[in-house]
Amino acid sequence: PVRRAVPLARVSRVPTVITLHDPIAGFGRWMLQQTRALPQVHLVSLSHAQRRPAPRLNFAATVYNGVDLARFRFQPRPGRHLVAAGRFVPDKGLDIALRVARRARRPLRLAGGLAEGKYWDRRLAPRLDRERRYVGMVRYTDMPRFYGAASVLLNPLRWYPMTRAAIDTVTVNDGDHLWDLARLAWALRGDFTPKEALDRMFA
Repeated sequence: PVRRAVPLARVSRVPTVITLHDPIAGFGRWMLQQTRALPQVHLVSLSHAQRRPAPRLNFAATVYNGVDLARFRFQPRPGRHLVAAGRFVPDKGLDIALRVARRARRPLRLAGGLAEGKYWDRRLAPRLDRERRYVGMVRYTDMPRFYGAASVLLNPLRWYPMTRAAIDTVTVNDGDHLWDLARLAWALRGDFTPKEALDRMFA
């Protein structure tokens, strides 16, 4: 994290490269502003848009998160189940995915890291059952099948700017078939606006 990388870079003259995985905002933005006085620190952004809040930082390059779209082919007849994946931390909102699946009476396949820790023990494990299962870590070679077989990918991040970024950038095939919480909510509850959908899902 930036909050650790920047202080460590301050005490070293060794060239340091920091890849920014988060939006430049709040305390993180303040921390990154400190690097302007550290010529040995070079930043890598994930997109040019990510740089906009602080364009004068010492950016060395932009390296986009790449997805080989040829491997992720659109499946016109997916299964009935939902999928969700991510690290088992509250910001990823996987407990929300489990609640959505239960209220929708739909099976869920949950993928992620090690099944351990307070968040897993308190918020995830108690919500698992025969229909909503933890499937472990999905290997990259198995991801096309994991995601392609599902009817809906749930991405219920509690961090709203990141959720919007995921909705805006994730593509499954050339037709940009996107699924997000607002569309799922519309399908389950009827005709209301995306804002109302997000408000209900994150309540």
